[in-house]
Amino acid sequence: MTTSALSAVPARHAGLASGVDNATTRSASLLAIAAVPVVAGLDAAVLDDRPAFDAAYGLALLVCAALVAAALAAVTVTKPVCPDERLVPGAATEPDGIRDREGDAVV
Repeated sequence: MTTSALSAVPARHAGLASGVDNATTRSASLLAIAAVPVVAGLDAAVLDDRPAFDAAYGLALLVCAALVAAALAAVTVTKPVCPDERLVPGAATEPDGIRDREGDAVV
């Protein structure tokens, strides 16, 4: 994920992209550790009850699978800009050639 995030932005924004990627990763980890067990019903009461623990654990796995599926759907729907597609539409009509988003001449 880090490689995808950093390769989708210009080099001058790599630090910002890295920070956003780090914050997103840490937030997702905190969510997985704190919220998923609560949603699945994993609390102190089920620790001694093996069947209840197994059911809550199975539900926690389903919640995680649903979160992964939602993230995959979000990534599939949104198309990141590839480095080769950074040309500004209509820039070829400029007298001095094609320019990328940063304004640098491509050709």
